[in-house]
Amino acid sequence: MPSGRFAKASILAMLHWIGYVGCANHSGGKR
Repeated sequence: MPSGRFAKASILAMLHWIGYVGCANHSGGKR
């Protein structure tokens, strides 16, 4: 099991999710 690839994908997904939620909250709600 390529834990390195999984970890990298997990981190990228988390950063993308946090960025999306942060942008939505900053905009004042869902877009």
